[in-house]
Amino acid sequence: MDPLSERETAFLVFGGIGVLLAAAVGYFVGWSNPRVVEKRVEVPVERVVEKHVSVLAEAHSTREQLAEAQAEIDRLRKQLGERVVPQKIIEAQGRQIARLKKELAHVRPGLAARTVAPGTSGTSRLAYDIVDRKRYDAPIKTQVEVHAVVKGAITEAGLRAVLQDLYAQAGNETGFKHHGGKASHVFVYLYSSKAHFDSGWGQWIAMLSRLGAGSKVDAKVRNDLVSQLYAKPKTVFGLSEAKRREIFRALWIAEGLAMKRAERAHPITSALSPDYRRANVSEQVMKQAEAVNSATAKAREEVANRFGITLDQLRKITVEGVTKNWPTP
Repeated sequence: MDPLSERETAFLVFGGIGVLLAAAVGYFVGWSNPRVVEKRVEVPVERVVEKHVSVLAEAHSTREQLAEAQAEIDRLRKQLGERVVPQKIIEAQGRQIARLKKELAHVRPGLAARTVAPGTSGTSRLAYDIVDRKRYDAPIKTQVEVHAVVKGAITEAGLRAVLQDLYAQAGNETGFKHHGGKASHVFVYLYSSKAHFDSGWGQWIAMLSRLGAGSKVDAKVRNDLVSQLYAKPKTVFGLSEAKRREIFRALWIAEGLAMKRAERAHPITSALSPDYRRANVSEQVMKQAEAVNSATAKAREEVANRFGITLDQLRKITVEGVTKNWPTP
């Protein structure tokens, strides 16, 4: 399909922005008037934003036009802040978007009926950098494993498109000695930053897997983490999000070092060692567990004292860091 003309693209871009602004007005009216919002089923504002980004990308907008639309969306997101949008507004938006496509069909026939399946390149403007690629070649399986960091306005549709793109690349790789020269197993992992990949703790935001040639391809997107990427930073306990991230990182390092010291002080005999005795090892496991618990508890106290917070506040910051997928050292 040829790229849309300037007139067509502008029609979609500014029409999409108009829909979003109309939704904002409807939101404030509906929120203040209980008769308008009879059913308080609410949806995070990020769901609203993602719909419009996808529609604009589907129209094959140029990078400049898409950036202009994204700037307007970002401005609206700041106005809405942490609020939620009533379900009725979401439904109204769906009808307006459908009408917008129908009207555009008079200019470019066929677009109204055109749908973009999750994972096709038509819905994505995401760029990505491959940070690691591994190949495994053995009689039992041939495998390609790809790790990439995505860049741009991250949406579920965009992530699925990148997954499919990298999956297709992996499927086209040749030169294996087994399984017909191609990969029988494929794994693709996407990260929102290089730091998430470097942590080594599986902090991916989307992944795809195929376990065997001809088997089902399974793709997963962590939508809760996608929404966190655009959440407005909060001040909690008088601490900025940047400071809480610093505390989270400090605790992770302190607990890790404490565990290593405790494990070195109370080693467990290997089952392959001639000195291995089941009763003795059971006792070693108990001693090591007690030492680890004691050492990590002391580490938590030291971190809390260093930053002038309580242990309960430290615990809540830890939960926040894990929930929001903050990079670990």
